[in-house]
Amino acid sequence: MSVNETPILQRMIEVLRVYPLCDRCLGRLYARKGLGLNNKLRGCAIKTLLTMYARDLANFLNKDTIINIARNIMFEPFIETIIKLGILDEEEVKQLNMSNVKCYVCGGNLDEIINHYYNVISSEIRKYDVRKFHVGVKIPNDILKREEELIRRYKFEYAESIKNEIKREIGKMITTMLNLEVDFEDPHIVILVDLEKDRVSFELKPLLIKGRYLKIGRNIAQSKWITRLGKPRTDISIAGVLETLCSIVQAKELKIHVAGREDLDVRMLGTGRPLIVELKHARKRLIPLRTIEDHVNKQSEFIQFKLDSETTRKDVTKLKIEAKYQKKIYRALFASFQPLTKDDIRLIEEKMRNTKIKQRTPLRVLHRRKDIVRVKTVYRVKCNPITENLIESLIECQGGLYVKELIEGDEGRTNPSFSSIIGKKLKCIELDVLAVY
Repeated sequence: MSVNETPILQRMIEVLRVYPLCDRCLGRLYARKGLGLNNKLRGCAIKTLLTMYARDLANFLNKDTIINIARNIMFEPFIETIIKLGILDEEEVKQLNMSNVKCYVCGGNLDEIINHYYNVISSEIRKYDVRKFHVGVKIPNDILKREEELIRRYKFEYAESIKNEIKREIGKMITTMLNLEVDFEDPHIVILVDLEKDRVSFELKPLLIKGRYLKIGRNIAQSKWITRLGKPRTDISIAGVLETLCSIVQAKELKIHVAGREDLDVRMLGTGRPLIVELKHARKRLIPLRTIEDHVNKQSEFIQFKLDSETTRKDVTKLKIEAKYQKKIYRALFASFQPLTKDDIRLIEEKMRNTKIKQRTPLRVLHRRKDIVRVKTVYRVKCNPITENLIESLIECQGGLYVKELIEGDEGRTNPSFSSIIGKKLKCIELDVLAVY
């Protein structure tokens, strides 16, 4: 088989008579050809094959073309072969001044570039206690333009970009040498290699942990409420307890995402309320979840957490959407200013079965919530009289319903309400969340 019968060699001759290319930049033109190969091996294989066909080249290429290929191939065995075959003499080779020839695409030795940035990453990433990573690469525009020019001019359909190769090769070295795991979807850390500025930067992704919390006591806020005097409105809060994790995982900031909220004076019992804890810029990502859970559960006897697993940003969105539609069960203790009869209790239970409730934003939160009408469903209510003026009830309803106003009516802003159904003034004394489905 001759060179003329080998399309890859024919095309490589056309390329190398014009462009000097290192092994990687040459091999990358056929990156999607062959499995189990890297681009350096592909490029070296092509140059080796051209060397093996050196005598054949002399039969149909003029001397100037062979001189150009000899200069651009950047491959010592090719030079030695054409000298031994008498195609060029040593003096002609010296005049090529090959030490000054640089790869047209990358401008140098791509192996050195990859090794240099791996060494920078290797020394810095040890400062972070992470397991999963992703590498991003920023390539100077002039390199990208030269690469695009080469691919378009010769219509290389199997090529890949230099950006992809650098990302992959550095990633492989990090995986092999540092025993870390590549994760494109949910990395602990993103490593950005900027060839233009000769800089490596590290971006820590938030540590997201999903779980549930129980609020066993009352007068406990979900968020840290600060008064105008700069003091916390309550002694303890869910966010305040969780903030103690920042020192454990060396995070800069904490944010919590919760499926709804209960009032300060409402307990969260049963299986607890779903939440996702977001710890921003957490440097320590390998602390066992049970260690984290034990730490927060020691902070207050009135708040307990069950932390399930690490999660992703997608679950934060899902949590907030589902909160609007989740079923919840409440235990309410309410009082009547007039004695309640069996008929009153029967009416409340019957009228509240699978009933749509139109609820304007309650007066008590109107200063911080938009004044709109929400339509929520009450699925069922069960009442248990304690005295003729005091009732305990179980209420199963849709998430987002204001239960205190469901009982009291809120001056007609919630309709129907327990109060409007029986025509008597009611007051919610205690409220507990028993379940969030």
